[in-house]
Amino acid sequence: MHASRVLASSPGRASFSGRTAAEPRWLRGALAWFCAATLAEMILLRFVYRVGIYIPKDGVALAAFRALTRGGDVALRMEWLAGLAVAAGIAWPLAVDRRPAARAAATALAALAALVAAGVALPDAAAATAPALVLALLAAAWLACSQPGRMRRAGVLLVAAMLTLAMLGPALDGPALRTAATAREALVPLAGLAFALAARGSPRANRALYAGAAAGAAVAAVGGWFTAPTAILALWGWGVTLSLPLPVYVLAAAAWITATVALLGDPPRRAEGLGVLLLVLAGSDPTTTALRLAAAAGLLLLAGALPHPPPVPEEASA
Repeated sequence: MHASRVLASSPGRASFSGRTAAEPRWLRGALAWFCAATLAEMILLRFVYRVGIYIPKDGVALAAFRALTRGGDVALRMEWLAGLAVAAGIAWPLAVDRRPAARAAATALAALAALVAAGVALPDAAAATAPALVLALLAAAWLACSQPGRMRRAGVLLVAAMLTLAMLGPALDGPALRTAATAREALVPLAGLAFALAARGSPRANRALYAGAAAGAAVAAVGGWFTAPTAILALWGWGVTLSLPLPVYVLAAAAWITATVALLGDPPRRAEGLGVLLLVLAGSDPTTTALRLAAAAGLLLLAGALPHPPPVPEEASA
């Protein structure tokens, strides 16, 4: 690979692209908007809405529940609009890139975004987002294979495999479905661990380790004491069934939170941190069109879809 294609400020902190312009400010805002809307949708629809059967059927509790679920509907629409904006912002620099992998990724992401937009009026278009997501995942894996950063590449490939198995699920049954589901859940901690190791050069690495340890301890405590409610929230929130031993999910939570905090705390790699965050919010089995767009966008950010600012030379920083 030509030297201009690989920029690194320190070992283990290689930038994915030799291009020197940072992503535009509007795209950074759209990414933040997308993450915030998806987080609100997760809390208000995937979590709060699912506990509706336990809410009293009259009084203040019911009124509050209805208000929260209406807020979730608004968050879902905002998530959808922000996702389309993010898809456009990621697809454009890929489309003008001369690398075949970049152009393939741009085409796959644009096709997915078009199907997500068309799905509002055409239900058949929404159903087609599953194969479109698989194509975007394959394009992201191809793009990542041409970039530096061994652990980050491994994480992208593991997530691509995990989400592909999720998209294949409806076409399987019996032992094949159970095997695919088990393999998908086993990939969740492995992918998170790969991204956490890739982020070990972050200046916020110690803080990230504390955050990851806290997340793992919380999953261990809640999963051990409140098994049934935890299983329901895990299924609706992240698409995991908790069918594997609890330590697997403790490791997964610790690794994913460590990677998120470390990368978000490293300004040159913040786009990658947003990519990890989008994957966390999308879950291991994204079922809505907006979440499939979040998964594709997140993985492409980690695969090097956006240009990175140039590193500061050591002489200048001394």
